[in-house]
Formats: sequence, structure tokens, C-alpha cells
Amino acid sequence: MTRFLCVIFLSWFIMQDGFAQSSNRFKGGFQAGFTSSQIHGDGFAGFDKAGWTAGFFLENNLSKKSTFQVELNYITKGSFDPPNFQIGKNNWKRIHLGYVEMPLILKFNIKKIILDVGLSGGFLAHEKQSDANTVLEGRDIIIGPFKRYEISYLLGVEYHFNDQWGVSGRTGSSLLPVTNQVRFERIIWGFFGGSYSQYLNLSLRYRFKS
Repeated sequence: MTRFLCVIFLSWFIMQDGFAQSSNRFKGGFQAGFTSSQIHGDGFAGFDKAGWTAGFFLENNLSKKSTFQVELNYITKGSFDPPNFQIGKNNWKRIHLGYVEMPLILKFNIKKIILDVGLSGGFLAHEKQSDANTVLEGRDIIIGPFKRYEISYLLGVEYHFNDQWGVSGRTGSSLLPVTNQVRFERIIWGFFGGSYSQYLNLSLRYRFKS
């Protein structure tokens, strides 16, 4: 994992330096915010897992109405089954996942609103499953094991207050199962199974001055 992270960050700084030297059209900045996530297929329901995300971005104007953006983020995902004391459910269960992600995004300008669509590759850097009493391991885990790599899509909307500050809202989901296997049922003639990571995100963005 350490080697993977070193390669990612080294590639990022080389890319950033190359972009800065090649054209002043490239702009960079950072972003940070909160996430709400779930794992579709783990038996829980709702975006109850609270988390956070932070990272950097570089963007290049392709035209007056479109922009290409690449990011390097750390984001926490997972799921949470909260207690319900009214029905005597005192225990809770949580799946906590931490990913290093590199999204590739196309942005389309519609006046002051910007629409985002993109794909993202992620590496699972941290995993922890727990309940109110202990950390769950071995046969006691909720679901798993989780796959080390994730491919997901994202859709988002941005609003810029000025040239430096803006806010971004996104939703995304893994395209392939993050755990468990997909099976094909010939009788029903379809693919079933697998657990998919899904999230909602709200972030504050700052773009560096040129």
C-alpha cells in the first residue's frame, strides 16, 4: 500500500509541474467536505454512514463551455446500521472504508452552474468493521472481504461564488461489486448479487489564484 501511495503522489506532482509549465490554462486547487454513504447489498438501508473527503484538483478549459479535471482525493465510505432504542435494538454495526481515489471528470458550464460527469479509480487503504462492543474480524465480519480496487462513476453539480471559491455536490456508485460475487441466473436470465458502494458528498472548493 505504501508503494502504491508513493507512486500516486509522485505521479500527481509530476503531472502538476508539467501542466504548470505547458500552459497557463491549467488551474489547481483543493477541496474538502462531508460524505454520507451506504453499501447496497449489505443488508442495511440508508445513507447513514457519515464520513469526509479531502484532496486536490487540476483543471483545464477545453472550450468556453467545457473543462477537464483530474483529482487526487482521500474519501471515507462504508455503511452504518444505527441503534433503535424504541424497539429495544441497542447494538449498532459499522463498516468503515478509506479510499485513495483519482477521478477523471468532464465539466459542462451552464451559466453559473457546472455539471460534472466522470469515472474514478480507487484503492482501498483502510478497512474496519465494528459494532457497539468490539472490532469485528474473521467470521464475525458483516460482509467481505472487500476488494482492493474500485471503479466508480460520479455525477455532480457545482456553483462558484467567484473565481476562487465554490461548492460542489456529488453522488457516485461503484460500477463493479466492492465485495461478494455477481452470479448469472439462467432461469431468470439476469445478473444478481454483489455489494456496491454508494455515496453522497458536499464539498467546499478553493481554486488557487493564477
